[in-house]
Formats: sequence, C-alpha cells, structure tokens
Amino acid sequence: MILRPGIRRLGRGWWLLPPLLAWLVLELFRRRPELAEAYAADVRPILIAPLRVLANLVPFSIAQILLAALIPAVLAGLLSLLPRLTRPAGLLPALGRRLRVLAILLSLSLTLYLVFHAWNYERLPLASRLGWEVRRHDAAELYRAACYVRDEAIRVRAELPEDEDGAMAARAGESQSAELGRAFAGWERLGEMFPELATAPVRPKLVLFSHYWSYTGITGMFMPLTAEANVNVDARVDERLAVALHEIAHVAGYAREDEANALAFLAGIHHPDADYRYSGWLLAFVHMSSRLSSADNELWLELWDPVPAGMRADIGRRNAYWKSFEGPVQETTTRVNDQVLKVNRQHDGVRSYGRMVDLVLTWYETVKPDA
Repeated sequence: MILRPGIRRLGRGWWLLPPLLAWLVLELFRRRPELAEAYAADVRPILIAPLRVLANLVPFSIAQILLAALIPAVLAGLLSLLPRLTRPAGLLPALGRRLRVLAILLSLSLTLYLVFHAWNYERLPLASRLGWEVRRHDAAELYRAACYVRDEAIRVRAELPEDEDGAMAARAGESQSAELGRAFAGWERLGEMFPELATAPVRPKLVLFSHYWSYTGITGMFMPLTAEANVNVDARVDERLAVALHEIAHVAGYAREDEANALAFLAGIHHPDADYRYSGWLLAFVHMSSRLSSADNELWLELWDPVPAGMRADIGRRNAYWKSFEGPVQETTTRVNDQVLKVNRQHDGVRSYGRMVDLVLTWYETVKPDA
C-alpha cells in the first residue's frame, strides 16, 4: 500500500499521541475523581507491576544509570554532526533525526509521568478512603497532639545509638543498601492495620551521587520511568529513613505530598525497628512544631522545653547539613518543584508537605493507641 506524503508525515508524529491521550485522561479524572480512585486502586498496580519487579532486583537506582548514560549519548549525537558541517545539505536532516529521537524519549517520559504519577493527584483524598473526617484544629489541640508525638519520639530516641557529637548514628556495620532494604517492613505492618493501604513490596534505592544531588535540596524522588523510590543517602540518617518511607508512598500511588508524608509517619511508627519508628515520630514532630510556632509562640516554647539534647542534635545537624548546600541551584529546584505541584493542583506548592499535620491530628483523635 502506498501512502500519500501528507499521511506519511502524520504517521511520523505518532509519538505525540501517547502524552496527548494521557493528558485527556487527566482532564477526565479531574472531573471524575472516583474514576481516578478506581484506576489508582485497581488498574495502576497491574500496569506498574513489571517495572516494580524489575526495580526490586537491584539495590541501586536504575534511573541514575539511565541519566548518566543519556548525557554522553546526547553529546555523542551532537559530536557526530561535526563532520557534516562541511556538507550543509545533509546537516539539517541529520540534526532533525537526532532531535526526533530525543523528542520521542521526552514523549515517553511525559506519558509515564502522567500515567504513573500525575493521574494520582486526582484520586479521592486519603482521609476519605480511611473513613477519617479532617477538620480545623486550634493551637491548644495542636499543642496536645504535638506533645504526644514529641514524647513518643523521646521514648524511642533513648533506644538508639549516638555518634561522638550526640546525634543519632546509623546501625554499626550496616550498609546503606541494607538500611533502605528494611524500609518496607513498616508498610507491611501498616497494610495489616489498614487493609486499604496494603501494597506490593518496594525496595527504596540509594543514589550514588547523593552528595551532589544535595545541591538541589532534594531528599528523594519517585521516578515513574523505572517505578523507583530514589533516596538521597547523603542526608542525615533520621531524615533519609523517613524519605524512604515517603517515596514508597509515591510508588504505591499516593501523589499528594501531604498524604505521602502522613503515610511515611504511619509506616514509620509501626515499623518493627526503632530507628524507623523514630524517623516517623520525628517527621511529624518537626512539621507540627513548625505549624505551632506560627499559631502560638508561647505554646511552641513549652513544646520544646522537654526536648532532650539528642533530639535537638538530630534536628540541628539536619538543618546545618542543608544550609551548607544553599545556593542558586537549590533555589531554582525549589521554584521548579513548587510550580510542578501547583500545576498538579496542589495550590500550596512546596508548603503542601506540611499539610500532613492535618492528617496526623486526625489520626491522633481517631486511631492512636490510647484514643
């Protein structure tokens, strides 16, 4: 069969179709969140399963390898054009072919981002799935809950080893890969307590160039192309454990940052290991303390009065670590992340991480052990 030139040109643009269809589905889900919930709960786990199984086979990030390979590949493609500079007639077609390959890769990446992540922003709220009623709380209610979280963090912190500076230390002799390999145990316990949250195993991945990644201010990232929970392992131990739990939430289909943080808290406090339990309590305490400081400074000072030196050292070291990487790269990355979240209708942008406090307060009133 012979196709007319116009039809052949249309066929060469097939790579525009997948992201366009994915965007149309996104618009449908924005109007029908119950469909987005059905997709996230029943269809997405089947679609992402092959990537998940493959990702779980290795302890390191596959995404970082692909990224590392992409950069020299692009450079090689550009360098291969140099001999054609003496033959201008062939330069533009060759450049066009290389740009088309790059456009196809970007189209595939955008499609997978929409299908495996962006669609999940439109699902029903986590609280409704759990049957929780989220309401506004005053400063006194926040203070009481924050005191409970603080005291639990203090109790678990007493079980943990310290370094020479009095800050929390990682397990002696344990590799970071093994450390991250223990993360999913908290999610297993969480799935037993809340069957709605049960999910297939996820193995968080260490990123080898984490130190340089820190210049972006990013502690972790879900990579839809490889279904991986990537963790910045150069971050302080108490923080990176919570990040691993947070990124598992994204792999499991929870895109909203406040929900991923709340789930990291719940998976952390129910983890069989004390270091993960502490990371969960500390995650909630830091965000609750931040909100209380804005609501009532006197209560905030009372909240911090009993905090022991060890916890203060953990938080202080975490803050000092990120301060050492402050600069234009971190500022730019934060602005980009803020805009991406807002495009996905998370109107608070990067501040949406702190909205986990509303879910923690609901948990405190609804299902905490002595409620």
